[in-house]
Amino acid sequence: MILESAAGTPVKNIAAKLNTYSNKVIEWRKRYKQDGIAGLKDMPREGHPKIYGGLKERLLKKISEKPPKGYGRWDATLLSSELSA
Repeated sequence: MILESAAGTPVKNIAAKLNTYSNKVIEWRKRYKQDGIAGLKDMPREGHPKIYGGLKERLLKKISEKPPKGYGRWDATLLSSELSA
């Protein structure tokens, strides 16, 4: 959005190209103008905190281990039950 805007592309064309609304383009452009690159980072959101903290690391650690006795390999169901325990 920012690069297209800097190139002079009209807001409605950017929105159509990216399948979004014009106000979203304007919002992101405003954030970039105010705060530079830092303005493009996600802002904190209300609601429940993420429950998947460290999931990638736990998943990689788990699949590097042997599967439980009776299983020849890890599958999605087994991983899910192991990681939620």
